[in-house]
Amino acid sequence: MGNVSPQTLGGTPVSLNLYVEDCDAAYQRAVSAGATPKMPPSDMFWGTATAGVTDPFGHGWGILTHKEDVDEKEMGSAPRSG
Repeated sequence: MGNVSPQTLGGTPVSLNLYVEDCDAAYQRAVSAGATPKMPPSDMFWGTATAGVTDPFGHGWGILTHKEDVDEKEMGSAPRSG
């Protein structure tokens, strides 16, 4: 079909996001199974615990757990980086 792997491209053009019950546990399970850590689990201001890994085939994965609903006003006043 003409599809190529992320390894052929030198990186992945997409990231797959997966919501799970326990971000920390899923991250550790992925790394133990051979994924490369990209971002350790962290609580984000928008209300999720978020982590990132790259699987052995080069696909990028975001691992997330919803922790709280953040009020729109709170979201607008959150500090920005960069």
